[in-house]
Amino acid sequence: MRIGENIKRRRQELDMTLEDVARRVGVSRQTMSRYETGVIGNIPGEKIEALAGVLNTTPAFLMGWETASEAEPSPAVLPFPEEGISGKYYRLNDQGQLMAMDYVDFLLTRYALVPEETETLGTIRLYLHTPAAGYAAPVLDDDYVELPRTKEMPRGADYCVNISGDSMEPYLHDRQRIYVIRNARLEDGDVGLWAYRGEVFCKQVVEDPYGTVYLLSANPARQDANITVPPESVPELRCLGKVILPKKLPLPAR
Repeated sequence: MRIGENIKRRRQELDMTLEDVARRVGVSRQTMSRYETGVIGNIPGEKIEALAGVLNTTPAFLMGWETASEAEPSPAVLPFPEEGISGKYYRLNDQGQLMAMDYVDFLLTRYALVPEETETLGTIRLYLHTPAAGYAAPVLDDDYVELPRTKEMPRGADYCVNISGDSMEPYLHDRQRIYVIRNARLEDGDVGLWAYRGEVFCKQVVEDPYGTVYLLSANPARQDANITVPPESVPELRCLGKVILPKKLPLPAR
């Protein structure tokens, strides 16, 4: 039996969703689906060990080298070793800790023993990669969780993310959650999420009469993080949406 079939069978035996396993292994849902369907047949060894831990079995069982009755999980690959969840959390870097807390928020909306009494108005996607307010970050992809919308969230938001960095201080702070309107027209001085050459930035935008686009930092101390997009490179620039703010920000220096 193929490894993908073993993974899928064991996941279903444990009544776990594709997303549940993907999150705990540290891959996207799309990648997890490709593992199960065999599109990705050569799964890295460290991911096989992680899958075995999450699925409470052994790598040998997933590889088809032993039967379910023979498979006993190895303490070395169990998902939560003796150090506990808090110990794992403090071994993560800043972005990892932020992603971990986002996922805890998501779990609380589904599995809390005493659910919060909040009025929900559908759901909104919280993307787990952190766009940079100062430094480059991965493009938004399929790593997200669905959070309940509440009355406290800005109206009209299509999705939300947590930013990293200090280049938009004092208006947006490191690790702040921002809400974004996906298809909105941005004018000079508006703050948006911008995809440029495979990276995502949270910046103010200004365009000069010659077609040069400037992605600017609001923080005067972080002008080093400004990005100039010449006219010939503007086709590579994509706006991912307008950041919802209480008021329009003053234009920073270029």
